[in-house]
This record gives sequence, structure tokens and C-alpha cells, in this order.
Amino acid sequence: MATGTGRYVVLGGVIAVAGVAALGAVRTGEGSDPAARPTVVMAGAAGFLSAVSGTPPTACALVVRTLGNRWGSSSVRPRVRVPLGVTEEERALAEWSWSARPTASDTDELLGGLDATDPCVRRVAATLLARVDDAGVRDRLRRRVESGQGPGRLAALTAMAGHEDPAAAALLRRLLGDADVVVRRSAAWGLGEMESRASRAAVEGALRDPDVGVRVNAAWALGRMEDPAAIRALSALLASDASGEVRSAAAWALGQIEG
Repeated sequence: MATGTGRYVVLGGVIAVAGVAALGAVRTGEGSDPAARPTVVMAGAAGFLSAVSGTPPTACALVVRTLGNRWGSSSVRPRVRVPLGVTEEERALAEWSWSARPTASDTDELLGGLDATDPCVRRVAATLLARVDDAGVRDRLRRRVESGQGPGRLAALTAMAGHEDPAAAALLRRLLGDADVVVRRSAAWGLGEMESRASRAAVEGALRDPDVGVRVNAAWALGRMEDPAAIRALSALLASDASGEVRSAAAWALGQIEG
């Protein structure tokens, strides 16, 4: 449904507020009766992770993209107050999602969210942890990536890639040789997220990976780095790779460097 200049999209029990309004996500019940809506247990990281649990991928992507995008809260608040719920707790949760600035008290909750069975909880926790500028948190993320496994490890890697941290970049370079192809793809992506020019040579090596996805991510990462020293390797990839997807990624990366 649309109201005014904002769009309110109800997906999987989460209300996403888009358009000129920033996003808030809250639990709602079936129907329009406020009394039928379950109450959010608490605001902050714990309440927000609880609210996004069960969110389908499309809505979760919207939540992640708009976390922290509080554009002029004084003008937004009147438009979104009613759709975001009737309780102070629900409104506090929306306020928290607008700021998206986790505090020290949120850290353990977010780190726990990396191991959640729900994929949206893992994704949101990783996104928020990437915004925590704390050496201790960065160290804990690196240890999880080094010793973890499964989706929790990949979520920690996503969070770690949000920090321009030399130790994290060194770990991702090592993971370009991991036996798990998903980890190799994620490592190449992470180095691109960091725009780590110090990792250029290692990422160029990943252009020879047998997996198409790794080569695509490596080419994308080199484009993000915008390092002219990568032009020769990307040009060779564009001229010789058997995969059209890889060649397209190489062309895009060259455009980023030479544009």
C-alpha cells in the first residue's frame, strides 16, 4: 500500500518503509487490530534481530540497504509514526534501525546473531558489526573466520570485510586458497569491499581460479581497487577467459580503472 510520498511494503511480517522515509522494521500480527500484534521484547540489537527473523530475502535486502539511512528524522517521523506501530517499544525499535549505530552493549548480541539459523538475522548482524569500530570486535571476527565453519563463518567474513584492517586483509588473502569455493568467492569479494590495493597481486592470482564465481569476484575486486597496475591482468582475462560472465566482469573492472 502507498501513503503520501512514502511506500509501505508488508512482506513476511516486516514493515519496510521506503521512498523518502528511512526504514524501520517491526513485528506485526495478522489483520489490523493493534491488540493482535505481538509485542517486541526489547529495542536495540536484540529487539531488531528478533524483528527481522523470518524475513524473506527480498525484504531482508531492503532492510540491509536502508539501515542507518535516517534522512532528516524530524521531517520523516510524522509520516512513519502510525505505520511503525502503536507502542513506544515498536517506535523505539524503528528509531534504533534508523541510527544503526551499535553500542558496546550490543556487541555480544550481534556476534551471537552471526550463528543464528535464520539467514536474515545473520545478514543484519554482519551488516551492523561492520559498523562497530573496535579493535576487540575486529579481533573476534578474525578468530571466527579462522576457526569457524558454515554460514556463521561466512557471516563473520562479511562483517570483517567492512573494516579497513590490514590483519583482516591478510587473512582474506590467505583464504583465496581455501578448499571451500564459497569461502574463496567471499574472500575475493571481501578484498574488493576493502578496496585493498595491497592485496592486488593476490587477487590477480585468483583470476586463474578454476571456479567462475571466484574469477568474477576477483575481477570485480580489482575494479573496486581502481589500481592501474591491474590493467594488464584484467586485459588478459578479457581476451582469454572462456566465461562470458568473467569477461563482462573484467570489462567492467577495466572501465572503473580507466574511466
